Amino acid sequence: MRVGELASAILYDNYIECETEKIRKSKAKERRKIPISPMLKILQYIDFEAAKTVKRDYIHRSSKDFKR
Repeated sequence: MRVGELASAILYDNYIECETEKIRKSKAKERRKIPISPMLKILQYIDFEAAKTVKRDYIHRSSKDFKR
């Protein structure tokens, strides 16, 4: 999932639905479904409503720590 798609994300049982950030010229926005892996055991600890309000720059800066 891209950072720009987080604001439109809706969590369902086994997938996340959001508006795609990459739009081709002269096409309407599309909704896409991202499957959630059963191996993702931390899903119950993620607060998606709070994540929607986080600014893009903060996510970018804090994700640099995980790239090591």
